[in-house]
Amino acid sequence: MIKVIVIFVCLTFGTAAFAQERLGPQDYNDDAVRAMNTNDYKRAVNLLNQAVKLDPTYAVAYYNLGTARFLLGEPRTAVVALEKAIELRPSYAEALNQLGVAYAELGEYEKAVSLLERSVKARPDDSTAFYNLGCTLIRKGAFDKAIQALERSIHLSPNNAEARINLGFAYSRTKRTNEAITQFEEALRLRPGDADSQFFLGKLYLVAHNRRLALTRYEELKRFDPVLAKKLYDVITNGRVVFVSEK
Repeated sequence: MIKVIVIFVCLTFGTAAFAQERLGPQDYNDDAVRAMNTNDYKRAVNLLNQAVKLDPTYAVAYYNLGTARFLLGEPRTAVVALEKAIELRPSYAEALNQLGVAYAELGEYEKAVSLLERSVKARPDDSTAFYNLGCTLIRKGAFDKAIQALERSIHLSPNNAEARINLGFAYSRTKRTNEAITQFEEALRLRPGDADSQFFLGKLYLVAHNRRLALTRYEELKRFDPVLAKKLYDVITNGRVVFVSEK
């Protein structure tokens, strides 16, 4: 299945004053980041709550708090902290990106797109923000705009296999089959064992009326996912041309 959102978390350190006997907000923030780096998100939340209690204007701590909440599977509470970070720092690109992803997870795509567009405007060289924007636009069904964002993401980060998979998917939904094939082939070059890419590429070859290459994908897919390979074989032998999004 196409993965349309992948979160790239950017944690921000403050300048810790370790010599102080009394912990300050930056110390709590930095300890929280260390906790997040070991996937201890609950401890991070507790520490970050201390940081923002001591300094309610600490945008970085609110950003990290929202990120930790999101990684705990709490997008709604993540939104509260991330919105506070942006209230304190309106052009905070990382927070705009993360808040956009949180809203996308909640299915609020209009808000998500608006925030992600602000994020890429604030940081036009951020391939991750363009990637998340493109993936959100796919969820929204705005494939032409998704293509623009994902093409930009790949221009900035050519070896992002996930971006190429999603761009290939968007191309397929706009009937740009040859371009879709190119992206899935490149994704497989970057990640040869990806069963989903093998599967979708096999379907795309059928759409392009190339049964021989579809069978080649089937033979390769058997090595990685026999169940998915059987599904592809059924499609090939039925001779039915399908949308690539079907699985």
